[in-house]
Amino acid sequence: MNKTPNISYQEFNESRRIKLVNHISVISCVSICIFIAFYLGMDIPDLNTQIIYLSFFAAGALLPILFNRIQLHQLAKLYIAAYDTTLILILLAKFGGKAHGSHILFLLFAIIPIFIWSIKERIFIFIFYGLNIGLFLAYEFFNFPLLGQVALPESYFEVTKGITILISYTGATIAIIIFHRLSNIKEEQLQLQNQEIGRQKVELEKLNNKLNEKLQELTQQKNELKQANRIQSKIHSVIAHDLRSPVSSIYRLLEVINTDFDRLKRHEIKEFTTGLSKSSQNTYVLLENLLDWSRMQTKKLAKSPSALSLKNLVEEVLSIYHLQLTKKQLVVETNIDNKLRVIADEHMLSTILRNLISNGIKYSLPKSRITIQGTILKNKKVNILIMDEGIGMDHRIINKLFTIDKKTALRTGTDEEKGSGLGLLICKEFIEKHNSKLLVESKVNEGSTFSFELPLAVS
Repeated sequence: MNKTPNISYQEFNESRRIKLVNHISVISCVSICIFIAFYLGMDIPDLNTQIIYLSFFAAGALLPILFNRIQLHQLAKLYIAAYDTTLILILLAKFGGKAHGSHILFLLFAIIPIFIWSIKERIFIFIFYGLNIGLFLAYEFFNFPLLGQVALPESYFEVTKGITILISYTGATIAIIIFHRLSNIKEEQLQLQNQEIGRQKVELEKLNNKLNEKLQELTQQKNELKQANRIQSKIHSVIAHDLRSPVSSIYRLLEVINTDFDRLKRHEIKEFTTGLSKSSQNTYVLLENLLDWSRMQTKKLAKSPSALSLKNLVEEVLSIYHLQLTKKQLVVETNIDNKLRVIADEHMLSTILRNLISNGIKYSLPKSRITIQGTILKNKKVNILIMDEGIGMDHRIINKLFTIDKKTALRTGTDEEKGSGLGLLICKEFIEKHNSKLLVESKVNEGSTFSFELPLAVS
C-alpha cells in the first residue's frame, strides 16, 4: 500500500485482483504438473494420451499472465474463470466420470470469481459461481452424460481422487489465506484513511477555530467602529444643536447688556442676568454630561466607591436647580433620613441625581410635586426614587429612552426646555456600574417614576 500512494482505493483493489489472476494461473499450472508427475510415476500406458493433454493444459494455464501484460485484464479474468472448469469438465467427460472425484474441484473453482471480480461486476460472479456449483451437483447427484469412458486401473482412480482432495484442501486453504490477507489490507487501508480523516478533521477544527477567532475579532472591531461612529455623531449633534443654542443665547444676552447697559432698568438687568444664569447652568450641565459620557464610552471613567450621605447629595443638586423650581412653582418633597448613607462613587451618584431631578423638573407641570425618597430594604440595599407629576410617557417612548440612535424619545419640557438625550444614558450606565438597574414607570399625563438601588453603608 505504501508503494501506491498516488492511486485511488478502487484502482488499488483492481491492481490486487489482476495480481490474483496471475497467482491463480501459476497455481493452476502447478496443480496440473502435480497430476502429470503422479501419473508418470504410476507407469500406466493408457495414460500417455491424458498426460499429453495435461501438458498442453499446464502451458495454457499461464496465458492470463500474458493477457494481463498486454492490458487485456477482463479477458484474463474470463479465461482463468473458465479455464480450469473446462479442463476438469473435459477430463470428467472423457475419463471415468465422477469415479476419480475430480468433480470436487468445481467447488474450488466456484470461489475464484468472488476474488477476481468486484461487486460492480457481480454478473460474472453469479455466472461462473453458478456454473461450477451446477456442474458439481450434476456429477455428484445425477447421471451426467459422458462422451466415452477409457478403461483404467483402480489405482488411477484412487491416486486421482487423493490428489484432487489434496489440491481442493490446499486451494481452499490458499483461498482463506488470500481472503484474510485481502481483509487485512482493506482494514489497514481503512485505518490509514481514518487516521488521515482524523488528521484532516483536527486541522479543519484548528482552521475553523482560527477563522472563528478572526471573525470575532473582525466583529468586535466592526462593533467598536460602529460605536465610535455613534459616539462621534452624538458628540457632533450635541455640539451643533444642544450646546450651540445656550452658548448663542448667552452671547446675545451679553451683547444686549454690553450695548444698552446705561439704558437698561434694574429689573431688566435682573431678567437678563437670570437668563444668563439659566443658560450658563444648562450649558455647564450639558458639558458635564458630554464629558462624562465620552469618558464612559472610552472606558476612562473609573469608579471609587465610598460611604455618602444621600440627603446631602440631594440637597446639593436641588440647590443647583433652585431657579427652575421657583419659576415652575414646584414643591419638592424629600423623604430621606439624615443618617442614611449609601456606598457609591460620589461623582457618579451626584451625576445620576442631577440628571434624574433635572428630568423631573423639565417634564413637571407648574405647581406640581416632585418626590425624592430613600427607603432601606431588607437586603441591606437602599431604594432611591424620584417621582414627578408631569406629562409622563407611553411605552413607545419608554422603550427608546436608552437608545442613542433614536430621536423619538427626545421631547421638550413643559417650559420648552431642550435635552440632549445623554442624561438618562449616563444614569443607566452609571447605575449599572453599581450593579443595579434603572427602573422606569410612567403614565401619560400622570407623571414618571425613576428608581434604582444602592448598597446601604452600615455604620
